[in-house]
Amino acid sequence: MPGYGKENFQPSSYVLKKVELFSDKLIDGASVRLERVVSDIDIYEHIEKSYLTGYITLLDNAGLFDRIDITGGERIEISFKRPDSYSKEISKMFTIQNIETSAKVSDQADIIMFAIVEDIAFTSVSLNVNRSYSGKPFTIIDNILNEYLDRTLMEENITNQNKIKLIVPNMSPLAACEWVKARAVSTDGLPFYLFSTLVGDRLHFIDLGSLLTDNSPFRFPYTYSLSMSDYQSSNNQMTESFNILKYDYKNTEDLMQLINLGNVGARHGFYDTFTMKMRDMNFNVNEDVFKPLVNRNQLKPGQQAYIYSDELKVKGLPLHEIESETITSIGSSGIYYNGTSTDTGLDEEGSTEDYKKRVKAEAIRNFTLKSPITIIVPCMNFIEGIEHLTIGRIINLQFISNFIGSDNEPNISIDRKKSGEYLIFSARHMMKKEQYNIGFSCIKLANLPENL
Repeated sequence: MPGYGKENFQPSSYVLKKVELFSDKLIDGASVRLERVVSDIDIYEHIEKSYLTGYITLLDNAGLFDRIDITGGERIEISFKRPDSYSKEISKMFTIQNIETSAKVSDQADIIMFAIVEDIAFTSVSLNVNRSYSGKPFTIIDNILNEYLDRTLMEENITNQNKIKLIVPNMSPLAACEWVKARAVSTDGLPFYLFSTLVGDRLHFIDLGSLLTDNSPFRFPYTYSLSMSDYQSSNNQMTESFNILKYDYKNTEDLMQLINLGNVGARHGFYDTFTMKMRDMNFNVNEDVFKPLVNRNQLKPGQQAYIYSDELKVKGLPLHEIESETITSIGSSGIYYNGTSTDTGLDEEGSTEDYKKRVKAEAIRNFTLKSPITIIVPCMNFIEGIEHLTIGRIINLQFISNFIGSDNEPNISIDRKKSGEYLIFSARHMMKKEQYNIGFSCIKLANLPENL
């Protein structure tokens, strides 16, 4: 890692450079600096959300907000960085959505909490898209962002997408982008995600397969152990930066819900109103989702003990071979067909295979949420400011097993259920006066096998 050891600071240290409020009610476009009265800042990134959200808590002991008369819609710029000299400052513009709470703590002071959203979210709800588009989903979303919000997409290395035609029916720009994203499927039948990040102004539109094969620079394992002091504290800056401070592992392994949704085994019937024919297909999560992920190396060697067991049976039959649900839908395959064009509409399926890709994408999207874990780590490795290193990235987590051997024969073993490579699904940036930690919600599709 560049920079380690050059300067001495704590892994949770940061510098809040600026919290500046802009309001049209202020004279001559003036602004107010707030960083001295800020108590807490929480900023949320989410892989399923195209904009950031958050909260700012302030201690107002000067009647500041009585004079400004906050009503919502005011802009706030937040800037911060690591305390070292080689990292880059991170800056993001937000809009006050509402006053979440306001309470007296003394005769001369109020505690005020604002709910904030990234500026593009506020701009988006004020605009309306009502026009047709044609092309690949990436291009359509990029065009909407550029035309209405002055934003663009990152150039991601993603799999090919089929061309589509659609008419956006009076939707806000971000709602239109989310609409396209929700129906976009990679050629491998994997879902797409559209998200904003704290670092940079360009949004990300990328499929799950590309995320799983990400070559993240952070392959050092983040480690949690209560029993091994070596894993808890160290005088080494780098070692301490890879400590998991806290974790939560709950609401997991709800296989029953996935069965009810038809995400394990199901029979699908799709009535095509263009051809007046019924298409039938069977869905098998083992054959249609997990084995292809292994074959395409999207589940890497050492991570192929995937979180669905093909040994589970009901009345002697594997769960994935049982048609637990029969799902019927209605659609058309030829609304935009002109005799030569191969383009499809947004909700059209050109073939049974295209329809199956959507089913696979929905199943894998739900399976990713089967084994979530929440961790809290120091901010140090994630706010260099050069590129985003949080949501959509792979993080390696290591948990020490409850079994550590005997005094005579110590045996430090890894908890293979919890440990492994995870995809960062959401992030909560928790900035307080003296420290900055990040809470990650992480998901995975495989456990570590026993032979590693």
